[in-house]
Amino acid sequence: MPPILRNSGLTSAAAALAFYERRQQSIANNLANVDTTGFKKERVFGRMVDDAVAAAESSTDRSQGDITPTANALDVAMQSDAFLVVQTPDGERLTRGGALRLDDQRHLVTQQGHLVLGENGPITLPMGDVGISRDGVITVQPPPDGETRAGKGKLPTRLKAAVLRIESVPANASLQHLGAGLFLPDATRKPAADADRQVMQGALESSNVNAIESLTEMIDTVRAYADVQKSISVMDDIRGIAANQIGKPV
Repeated sequence: MPPILRNSGLTSAAAALAFYERRQQSIANNLANVDTTGFKKERVFGRMVDDAVAAAESSTDRSQGDITPTANALDVAMQSDAFLVVQTPDGERLTRGGALRLDDQRHLVTQQGHLVLGENGPITLPMGDVGISRDGVITVQPPPDGETRAGKGKLPTRLKAAVLRIESVPANASLQHLGAGLFLPDATRKPAADADRQVMQGALESSNVNAIESLTEMIDTVRAYADVQKSISVMDDIRGIAANQIGKPV
């Protein structure tokens, strides 16, 4: 049976250093993604375990970022707590990054080249003017033919090309950041309800990271880390005195 490790000042201080180090990493990652479309910041908090030793845990702040019009027909912003689904080499992932484009095969992809999934799989769009409705229906207006250009015919009928696959995750579920604005889907994921299918075409959602707030948190974390290091030094001095001075013959 392994020995029971009792909590001590050094044990708590070591746990505190690990906590502040993890918090600093999270803040640095948030700041690095301040300009990443649809990025959601991570918050690190302490949970008391094992005789009041702090353990670092994290959660994703899913608050809405600012939405900015772009006039790009393929840009989309989610106005609800829902996600687009994309296909990556490692499997399906969720994203709020709506800066989309067409690749050489006219597949709808993210800026990183991941396939955007519709309800029937990857989305391929024909030539024409793209429209995306509030509920994620993608339609295409084919280019006019010769007679239409000459004013002798009507514009071709707008065609329904695909429906964006939009999913939701419960607010209390854990979302793991994977970089590039991607999230690992939680097991509780499900198709978004009609009320949550709120897509805005021609706009992008900004990161919800506040740079000034994050810089302030980083400074506070560095100071707290330094204070814990100082307390460890003091405790080490006290232990040294106890070991070398107490009981020494006068």
